[in-house]
Amino acid sequence: DRAIECNPDDNIAWTLLGHWYMELADMTRLQRRWSRMFAKVDPPAGSYKKALACFVKSDSIEPWVQNTMHIAKAHLRLRNKEKAIEMFQRIRDETVIASCEDYRMRKEARIHIHKLTDPSLYNKLMSMIYDGYLESYRIPLVMRDTQSQYIHGDAHYYMITGKEYTV
Repeated sequence: DRAIECNPDDNIAWTLLGHWYMELADMTRLQRRWSRMFAKVDPPAGSYKKALACFVKSDSIEPWVQNTMHIAKAHLRLRNKEKAIEMFQRIRDETVIASCEDYRMRKEARIHIHKLTDPSLYNKLMSMIYDGYLESYRIPLVMRDTQSQYIHGDAHYYMITGKEYTV
């Protein structure tokens, strides 16, 4: 709150405050009881509505893919399925992949869209397999490099033999 009082146009401060409200709202009774018992602190009540307002304010200051993802997840937690799908589709359609984080956000948006719109359990399972939730079962086929981009298994061969391999 103090950072926002000092500079109300700081989008990072608004995003962090939104995370704070989201984390407080996600706390279980047991976690609250433990914090009262062990840390002698009574955590304040969080709210998804407050978190959503903070993320929207941050996005209005400077649009950012992660803020859009947080807005969509806040809509999901508030049970606004249509608005959440709209935000996920915005991420999927408008995000230009310039970094690994953009790729991850677009991929996560696709996963959420499949989960929310596809009624078939089989199709949900297939989307989880192909969109990355079950990647641990695909390790022999796909290797992951240090920048978390996907490269073919041939890269492992070139890495072992010492030859240069570029994607």
